[in-house]
Amino acid sequence: MYNTADTIAAISSPTNGIRKILRISGPSAINAITEIAVNPLSLLDKPSVSDNLIIVDPQLKLPCELMIFPSPNSYTGDDLIEIHINANNKVLDCILTQLCVQHCRLAQPGEFTARAYLNGKMGLAQAEAVSEIISAGNDFKLNAAQKLLAGKLSKTVSNLRNELLDTMTLLEAGMDFSEEDIEFISCCDAISRLKAISTGIDNLLTGPVNYESIIDLPTVAIAGVTNAGKSSLLNTLAGCKRSIVSSQAATTRDVLDCKVELENTDCILLDCAGFVEKNETILDELATASAIEAISTATIVIFCIDVAKNDYVQDSAALLNIYKHHQGPIIAAITKCDQVEPDLLAKKLGGLNTLVTGELFFTSSKNGTGIDSLKSHINSVLLEIFSPLSETDDAITINRRHRRTLESAKRNITSAVAELDQSSNETAAMFIRTSYQSLAGIEDETIDEKMLERIFANFCIGK
Repeated sequence: MYNTADTIAAISSPTNGIRKILRISGPSAINAITEIAVNPLSLLDKPSVSDNLIIVDPQLKLPCELMIFPSPNSYTGDDLIEIHINANNKVLDCILTQLCVQHCRLAQPGEFTARAYLNGKMGLAQAEAVSEIISAGNDFKLNAAQKLLAGKLSKTVSNLRNELLDTMTLLEAGMDFSEEDIEFISCCDAISRLKAISTGIDNLLTGPVNYESIIDLPTVAIAGVTNAGKSSLLNTLAGCKRSIVSSQAATTRDVLDCKVELENTDCILLDCAGFVEKNETILDELATASAIEAISTATIVIFCIDVAKNDYVQDSAALLNIYKHHQGPIIAAITKCDQVEPDLLAKKLGGLNTLVTGELFFTSSKNGTGIDSLKSHINSVLLEIFSPLSETDDAITINRRHRRTLESAKRNITSAVAELDQSSNETAAMFIRTSYQSLAGIEDETIDEKMLERIFANFCIGK
């Protein structure tokens, strides 16, 4: 576990940039920087920024900017100093070596944020948000992590805990004065309060932004009948030959996936096996089952229609099957447009509009027609799905750990209500207390060291 009495140091900036940041925090931070800075420093009672020179070795002194944040007005709650310097990694290693000779040790992953948590500068949920902000790879993740850092979850859970504490206090006070026939709260009122708290927990479990669904990238399933150009479309959208393309029908037997970068986010493309009129073999049945499973869980379905075909009877049946298993947006991609003359394409438009509703995206994987427009539309649809949740002021973000904690608290409240129905106040109070302690785990209080180590191990060094 972290030793908060130590002074820690680490490089806190990317290694590929010109501007580097070295961070020091702990009781000996001021002493450590005084020995390698040319100009003497004094412990200040407020944050300050000063130009200075750092002694890299006896023959080399480099200009730098020192940012001093005395305790307790710092990120970690301890004295914290940042060295901002234009230098290469070798120079930073030399400075770090000097610091670690007497006063410091190398920081472990996440140790700066761990100290902020242990010193009461932030709650555990907010500390987790710092890690997610650092690693956020798209706008969805970043917006959700910022909501978590804002502390709305912490405030909401704190209110629920206070309501549990009030209910538990009244119940226990009634038991303490049971011989004097004083009732501080009736079983009926206690049950009403607990049910309201349970509803509040339900709102957290079902209403907020579910962070794990954002961390796990949205999926876009490419579906349609056999030979509709699905695999070619996946390869073109992805910019690589991920899926086998063949003129023979039913080449794709399993669901293939590929990560694709869009303007505001990334997504996972799924190349599904084509729908057939009738499954002739066990392989056909397995391929169809895999396709349906992918379609049912996909965020978006791209329905491919081969425009070069003479009729769309099979496509119509396949689309009905997709509607049966997919509740989200469906985008119509008209494929193989390079194989049809413009005049004939215009004549086919009426039949296509009858088959599918909404905007049609005419594409050609051979010459790239319509691919950029289709990617842009996928990006827009994903933004419509996720951004309102992430940007709403009232949105709250939870992750898997929070979900487990909330579910545990709700189970204990349900048990308390059942006990109160039987007038078993003492047992009910025990369950309420357990629920109260469970909710404390959102921010800390009852969380154990192993859990802390697992959380902060996901950080990078220097954060």
